Amino acid sequence: MTSIAVVDRLFEAHLVVADLDASIAFYRDRLGLDLAHMVPARRAAFFWVGAHSNSMLGLWQAGAGPQKTTTHIAFATTADDVIAAPQRLRSAGIVALDFNGQPTDEPVVLAWMPALAVYFLDPDGHLLEYIAMLEDEPRPDDGVMGWRAWTSLGRARKYGGARNRQGSAMGYTDTVRVLAISGSLRKTSSNSALVAAAARVAPVGVEVSVYGELADVPSFNPDVDTDTVSIGVVRFRAALEACDAIMICSPEYAHGVSGVLKNALDWIVSSGELTDKPIALLNVSSRATLAYASLRETLTTMSGRVIEDASVTIPLEGSRSDAASIVQDAYLSGLVKASLAALAQVARVGAAR
Repeated sequence: MTSIAVVDRLFEAHLVVADLDASIAFYRDRLGLDLAHMVPARRAAFFWVGAHSNSMLGLWQAGAGPQKTTTHIAFATTADDVIAAPQRLRSAGIVALDFNGQPTDEPVVLAWMPALAVYFLDPDGHLLEYIAMLEDEPRPDDGVMGWRAWTSLGRARKYGGARNRQGSAMGYTDTVRVLAISGSLRKTSSNSALVAAAARVAPVGVEVSVYGELADVPSFNPDVDTDTVSIGVVRFRAALEACDAIMICSPEYAHGVSGVLKNALDWIVSSGELTDKPIALLNVSSRATLAYASLRETLTTMSGRVIEDASVTIPLEGSRSDAASIVQDAYLSGLVKASLAALAQVARVGAAR
């Protein structure tokens, strides 16, 4: 039988929701989808999924559109994003679920495909999924297992969305992905506020992701740096490998780098994710010079490329140091934008080599 059209992907999915406004806020503000169109008279809204005209999600308030029961749909993404999804979902107040619907802090591997996936629910109980195909050989007999178990068996040799050490994304050369790291775990840290602000003021063509899992990286012990290394280490290494450039903002403690940051970097010495990676160092205090110099030496020793034009002091002493205040301050936000622009320029040059 001759088909009318060749179908190669899901373009549009429709969900019935109880409260259209609440669902719009969920998909737009938490998941970051682009609201494409609304039909107020029919209580319907439509979102672009990915690039415009690529795929669409429609929402219909109960009683106004197609009546359906709870639905499950999957969004294709990169393996790097699936690995990072549990933490990012948690930061957005969403519970990540495993294949059996139980809360989880890691994705699962559907070995028969194989594919990496994580699940979660929207406000109406629709089951959503982030999924990425892996390039490993299918292993139907392995069923479904956690990402940590898969890597411990030595099976995560390759995965879609990985990036090379020069920072060029496979198939994505326009956007520079910057991983922003704060060296402080303090809730009201000015360093954390600065990297959060960086994610909000990033110039066009630069995407900043804030890494918020340093607390999950265990104390460094080379004796356990094996195939069964902690999931906290696996995620940190994957995040560093996936980005094109890095921004680090660390406080100074007792004339040194914060312990949590130095500990995390110790896990990278042998694995090499920092090799030739462009790095911007941001300092929130003009008085904190010793830790800044020490961190520069550590990163250079690890073969990271500290970019002078992107490494600046952004004085937050005596000012409100929450992210919103930094964004609203033209001078402070301008310094952050300039740092990101300089960092992105170096990353693009390296990707073009």
